[in-house]
Amino acid sequence: MPVLPGAVVKDALAARSAEIGARQGFKVGRKQLKELKEDVTRELLPKAFATRSKTAVWVDPVNNLICIDAVGSKVDTIVTALFRSIDRLEATPLHCNLSPAAAMTDWLASDAAPAGFTVDQDAELKDSGEGKSTVKFANHSLDTADLGHHLAGGKRCTQLAMTWEDRISFVLTSALGLRKIKALDVIKDETKDNGEDADARFNADFALMAGELGKLIAALRGALGGESPAEGVRHRTDEQELPMAA
Repeated sequence: MPVLPGAVVKDALAARSAEIGARQGFKVGRKQLKELKEDVTRELLPKAFATRSKTAVWVDPVNNLICIDAVGSKVDTIVTALFRSIDRLEATPLHCNLSPAAAMTDWLASDAAPAGFTVDQDAELKDSGEGKSTVKFANHSLDTADLGHHLAGGKRCTQLAMTWEDRISFVLTSALGLRKIKALDVIKDETKDNGEDADARFNADFALMAGELGKLIAALRGALGGESPAEGVRHRTDEQELPMAA
């Protein structure tokens, strides 16, 4: 979409209103200023630059997954585009029988990660009370008495850095999102450059990483008690489109 900085509009409007004010002998009024701003914006828009961005989307029909490398409103935009593009697409946000916050809090309290996973050194704890205080640990041992004090005080883990099978490190969030996903050396060793062109290299790397992420997500589902039944499904047909469950 075109980018038109507000400062550019402001400067152009100031120059235009000063010119008109001098010509008519009195200061430009509020209504006239509003009309001038609309005129200036229309004139400047063709000169604005368009911005482009790329967002990776992985659709895995075998494991019934749609993974989007984005957060917030961008996810909504992409999901809407998918529903408009793919007939009879059905989807719902992933829910598990154990909430990620409860599970992560238990893993920290018991100092025992689920099978195949290890807990790293970054975590975020939040108080669910009125104060809603937040404590963050970064590159810090998570088996300290200080951590136990916060957990005993009622704080719950909302973000936790973990590693799966020594292959992928990531941060799990209370919304069942994965952040800061990083392939570790064992995977990098499997993706050595064999002289392919850029497209072939990208396809090979993407296929390998998608396979690893599929296994990781399956393991996470198991660690969180399995997937719970969807309370609502958003789907598109030729007749209707229903809202996606929250």
